[in-house]
Amino acid sequence: MIETTDIGQYCKEYDRLRGNCFLRKADVELPDRQLRLLGATRERETLSATHVLTRICREHFRNSKLRLIPISGSGTFHIIFEVHNETDCLSILKFGILPENQQCMEFSIEVWAQQKLKALDLPWLQTEWPCYDRRQADGDFQFQATAPGRTFKELLIDPELDPKKTIGAWGKTMAGFHQIKGKGAGLIKVFGLEKETDTPEGLCADWSQFLTGHLENHLDTCRQDQVLGRQDILRIQSMFSELSKEPAIDSPSLLHGDPGNGNLFAENEEISAIIDWEDALIGDPVFDIAGWATFYGNLQYLDPFLDGYRSVSSTPTDYHWKFWLYFLRISIARYVHRRRFNYPDPKEGPPAHHRIHKALEELKRYNTTHG
Repeated sequence: MIETTDIGQYCKEYDRLRGNCFLRKADVELPDRQLRLLGATRERETLSATHVLTRICREHFRNSKLRLIPISGSGTFHIIFEVHNETDCLSILKFGILPENQQCMEFSIEVWAQQKLKALDLPWLQTEWPCYDRRQADGDFQFQATAPGRTFKELLIDPELDPKKTIGAWGKTMAGFHQIKGKGAGLIKVFGLEKETDTPEGLCADWSQFLTGHLENHLDTCRQDQVLGRQDILRIQSMFSELSKEPAIDSPSLLHGDPGNGNLFAENEEISAIIDWEDALIGDPVFDIAGWATFYGNLQYLDPFLDGYRSVSSTPTDYHWKFWLYFLRISIARYVHRRRFNYPDPKEGPPAHHRIHKALEELKRYNTTHG
């Protein structure tokens, strides 16, 4: 049971577990077998937790008629419910399903990030501080306002919409929160992060340390699966070794870390909400651009995105090289993530490892052109 007095200690433990992570979903310290059973665990926890959480919601909103509707295929390490009254969805409720020291603090990052967005007049959602008191429920939980509009995932498959203007707005919004500066590099340190005025601090000493975190493990997985050959692996190792000789980032920024289309909401061609900041980090803004581009189908929209981004903030002269280097690193980690969780390749697109080879081809082309 987590008592209020234990929160600081749990924050420190949470930071320790994430200290050398590149992508938490790929690097989480749990057996693969347990990760592959998360779907069944989520289903079981949904059934067992619904009664207690319904009671908590009814007390919280002072409405005895509220009901919970689980959102299918929701968070990786938590269940998401819609809280409904007779006619409307009042709120979102997130409920953690992993052991205390593996995930209990991620909801606090969400609160801080949303407060920071609000302070800068960027799209934000009312998000309550989580409850870590296990006397109320068997897992941590958090209330968050319902995001207005539709997700990018829904918008981009609507044949009647031209999404370019909305994607340009997303570029502007990302450039907006990249104006938030931090210290260090890597995943955000949770301990001491409470108010929106607090400066975020990464858990790594420098950007190179973050990028190479678990890299050898990830490459070994790709080698075992015959996704990468020996020469490709040596080339990747060399590129990231050279990166360690680069100067430190002058002014590291707040990055979302997981800007997938399911985490972005838009309404009337404007961004209405950005959710799931649990993987937020401090680093090079180009990393976030590359991260968004790795999601299936997004590369075709990169030009309108960059038009929007560059209307607010410039990109560096070596943007193209950085973009594909980060695209490569993220794609390798996401391949490992999918393998550890036993996710099948998407039906609508190429295999997940295709992104790795796409990045290698682009980097080879860049090196040929620029020497």
